[in-house]
Amino acid sequence: MLFFSIDQTLITSVSNSQSLPRFFISPSPLIILYNQSMKPNQEEMLRQIIGDYKFFVNDLLARLAQVGIDVKDYPIDHLCYKVSTLMNYRKTIELLKTHSQGFLETVHHGRPFSKLLLKTPLQVGKYSIPVIEIPAPKPGQIIDDALEHLEIVVGSDYGNVKSLYQHLWTGTVDSGEFNQPFNITFDNGKTVRFHELSITEVIKLEGNSFRAI
Repeated sequence: MLFFSIDQTLITSVSNSQSLPRFFISPSPLIILYNQSMKPNQEEMLRQIIGDYKFFVNDLLARLAQVGIDVKDYPIDHLCYKVSTLMNYRKTIELLKTHSQGFLETVHHGRPFSKLLLKTPLQVGKYSIPVIEIPAPKPGQIIDDALEHLEIVVGSDYGNVKSLYQHLWTGTVDSGEFNQPFNITFDNGKTVRFHELSITEVIKLEGNSFRAI
C-alpha cells in the first residue's frame, strides 16, 4: 500500500493488514491511501474525491420529478463541489487536475472559483457532465466538503421554464453578466440551478478559456 501525503513530497510505503478501500481521502489533513492490489478506475477515484455523484444527481432528478418540474432532455453541464477551507480548495483542485484536461480559475464577488474540464465526462444515466466547479469558501462560512448543486442548461426555453415553475423557485443567483440562473433548493440543502447558456459558453463570452493541463 502507498501512503501519499499531499503536504509533503515524501511518499512512504506502508504495510498494514487492515482492509482499506481502494482509494481513501481523510478530511484533515487531506491524505490519500491507495491500495496497490486493487487498481481503481477513474469513476471510483472521482467518487472518492467528490463523493457519490451518481446518487447526488439521481436524487436531485427524482426530487425535481416529485415537484413536477420536467427537465426533458436538457443537459446537465456541471456539478458544484463546495469545500470547507482554502486548504481543501487547493488540495481538491490538485486531485481533480489528474482527471482533467482543462482548468480555469477566476474571481467572483471577491473569492476564487475554479472550473475543471474533465478528460472523460461524468456519466450518470443518459447525462454526460463535462465540468466540475469548485468555489473557495466564503469567509466565516461553516460548511461540509460535499457536492452542493448541479446546473441544467435550458437554452431558448429559459423564459418559459422560469415562468412555468415560478411558484417553485427559491431564489436567483448573480453569476455575472451572462449567467443569471434561477434555482430550487430542497429540504436536504441541495440545489438545482437552471440557466440559459452552458458554462463553457459563459466562459467564452467572459473572454476566458480553459488552460490545458
